[in-house]
Amino acid sequence: MSQTLAGWHERRLTHGACYVWEPEAAQPAGCVVYLHDQEEFPGAQSLEQQLATVQPLLAARGLAGVAPRAPNAWWCDRRYPPFSPGTTAERFVLEEVRSEAIPRSSGELLRTALLGVGMGGQGALRLAYRHPQTFPVAAAVEPHIDFQNWLQAGSSALRTMFRDAEDARQETATLHIHPLNWPRHQWFSCSPEEPDVFEGVDRLRMKLSSLGVPFQCALPTGADAAIDVQLHAAMDFVAERLQQEARRAN
Repeated sequence: MSQTLAGWHERRLTHGACYVWEPEAAQPAGCVVYLHDQEEFPGAQSLEQQLATVQPLLAARGLAGVAPRAPNAWWCDRRYPPFSPGTTAERFVLEEVRSEAIPRSSGELLRTALLGVGMGGQGALRLAYRHPQTFPVAAAVEPHIDFQNWLQAGSSALRTMFRDAEDARQETATLHIHPLNWPRHQWFSCSPEEPDVFEGVDRLRMKLSSLGVPFQCALPTGADAAIDVQLHAAMDFVAERLQQEARRAN
């Protein structure tokens, strides 16, 4: 394990790498698995920039953090060889990151929440919908739910993983909601001023409402729509719900 920026440490796993940050508290309040955004389109932040934003939010709440590295793999259960020829981004999180990188307390893995932005936001929701007992807490900021739109916009990564836009659409988070088996705590936010993203988020919230699945959704505008402001609200939700999960287990 080698040291990297702002107290995060790189950890090499079988099929990839992740970054780990642990607070000074002897007993962290839980762990956030942060799923990063895509890096393929102009204006995207690097993982290092994203971690620099996330770290103080974790520290203020006494939470540990784990950030797997899966460039442009969209956190799907599809092979993307530039990430890893031996596994998918979803299996990497489930089988390696969760078992080997999440810190432990009293010999047990810390209670864990998923959190992501953009590509990572849809990944957090999609993983939680597919594995709600493993990830009962999930939060997403500006989640790129309808990622078939990015395929049509020219994403070479998505074109590698999917035959066409319809093939991609079938794997989106909205189509993985089970009406009787869903994460106990989910929160997502998206500004209506981001029409390319908002359409998918709006469709998701309508489907959740029609199924009677509990969720929280924020639709910020103006200054409140800044990513760092939305991340602050997402982290507040995660910290509160991890505490609820701890009380539920006692």
